[in-house]
Amino acid sequence: MRTKLTITPEEQKIGKLVQHLPEDAMCINYESLQIFDIIRDICRKVHLASMVPILPASSLVKKKNAIAINKKRISSLIVTQS
Repeated sequence: MRTKLTITPEEQKIGKLVQHLPEDAMCINYESLQIFDIIRDICRKVHLASMVPILPASSLVKKKNAIAINKKRISSLIVTQS
């Protein structure tokens, strides 16, 4: 994979960027997949999902409604300030 070492420090100072190629994207995507696989495996081994409290559906509905109300308040504030 190419890095900023392929351009000189002078070119970096004037803002020259390394152009990404499809091969670069494939490499980044592969490495990302590997990292997330490791994280997922660790979470499974320590049973992390069992440690997360489950919210009842009624709480989720209340939370959703509260978010909708706040969005309406914010949008009305924006309209009145304009």
